[in-house]
Amino acid sequence: MTTQYNELLAHLSFARSEAITRDSPVTICQSSSDDKDECTEQSNNWQAGWIVFVDLNSNYEFDSDEETILRIHDALSGGNTLNFAGGSHITYLGTALMDGATDGIFTLCGGHNGKQKGLVVSTTGRVRHAIAADNDDLAAC
Repeated sequence: MTTQYNELLAHLSFARSEAITRDSPVTICQSSSDDKDECTEQSNNWQAGWIVFVDLNSNYEFDSDEETILRIHDALSGGNTLNFAGGSHITYLGTALMDGATDGIFTLCGGHNGKQKGLVVSTTGRVRHAIAADNDDLAAC
């Protein structure tokens, strides 16, 4: 669970950094359980994995003919679940800010032990560990 938490944190930080470096939108979205290079908007559940890609046309979808996948994360193991109260994607702009979003919280739940960890993503694009004051906003495990 800790490894998955750290991988999510690293991919969020990477997406923001790449948006700044490339001065282009970079999106991280939950991937389809059937097709790892396709975004899905079916729920707030991200345990099927996610992709990070340059989103040149800012449509929040990976278009293979014009965009580049930067990272892919496979489905979570160990029965762990991941919920993002902010929806199915996050897009960072070249300014490092999130595109039209509000703060959101990722909740990672341990499948076997019921423990939870949270990551808060602010509209400024910064990611931080959830603290006790955020507990009311974490998804139930």
